Amino acid sequence: MLNTDSRLFLNGCRNDQYSYSSINHTKGYSNEMSLLFLVEGYKTSTLLLLENLTDKKDTNWLKIDSQIYPVLFNFRHFIELILKDTIRYYKLFHREINTYQIGFEKEHSLLTLWKTLLPYLIQNTTSIPCEVLNAIENIIEEVESLDRNSFSFRYPFNTADNRNKKEIVYSMPSMTINLTNLSTTIKEAISALEGLNYKAAALYDN
Repeated sequence: MLNTDSRLFLNGCRNDQYSYSSINHTKGYSNEMSLLFLVEGYKTSTLLLLENLTDKKDTNWLKIDSQIYPVLFNFRHFIELILKDTIRYYKLFHREINTYQIGFEKEHSLLTLWKTLLPYLIQNTTSIPCEVLNAIENIIEEVESLDRNSFSFRYPFNTADNRNKKEIVYSMPSMTINLTNLSTTIKEAISALEGLNYKAAALYDN
């Protein structure tokens, strides 16, 4: 039962394997581990939620129409984080930053991040087909058109547009989303973005 002594963040016992989580205990040689854990976490959360969303057993409209939001938010945040991580690896490789610098701007626009990354991709990875880069850019532009600043999948109303207006302005337009296509495309996009990230990490590591 929740009471006045209840706490969320109690230290875990290191002798009890897998009974606790660690945050920023392992930083990595280049201070890369926390970002890696976040990228992996939001990717895994996306896929788990997506699997639950598309599971035809024991489904209903409440489940489908409510869980679509965290699926899209987690996927969008995965894209933002993996773009920033990939940019950081290229900047480390080119010695534009050192391992104690973040290497990316405070920026939520996926398209801005992509345009920052693209010159590095063109310069350093001739093995990536143009079709793959174009496909990734199309997905990024599609997400960006609905949610430029990581807001639309988290809140129902656009507070900036609702000032001094008599009617509510929704963050998202009215639409339906084919879940089979969504699932396939998300998985393909994750694979493609991870491929770019792996190449950047390998280039820096070597």
